[in-house]
Amino acid sequence: MAPESLMSSTFSAKSDVWSYGIVLWEIVTLGVLPYQDLTNKEVSEYIKRGQRMEKPKHCNDEIYELMLKCWSQKPRNRPACAEILSEIRRVTKNEVVDLNEYNFELYGNLNDL
Repeated sequence: MAPESLMSSTFSAKSDVWSYGIVLWEIVTLGVLPYQDLTNKEVSEYIKRGQRMEKPKHCNDEIYELMLKCWSQKPRNRPACAEILSEIRRVTKNEVVDLNEYNFELYGNLNDL
């Protein structure tokens, strides 16, 4: 959940953008549970401190930059949905995941899908 949702139960299109960044991370990692080593309380504190999930080694830098924009602490600094769509269209013309860097032990075996 977005920081404003955690702290004051505020939900908006911008908090949805935060969630989209999480979904994007899940897609890139083929469904790994975000914050998997943290309790719900620890996730809340982690986010409030401004910490963000690390870039998966195999992830394209541009996609991770989009995730970070979605996870901006201040909702007004997050991209609008139209901006996200434009960025996704631009970025996906290139390789999004570098399978040479993909960690099958950490994220799962592609052959199991």
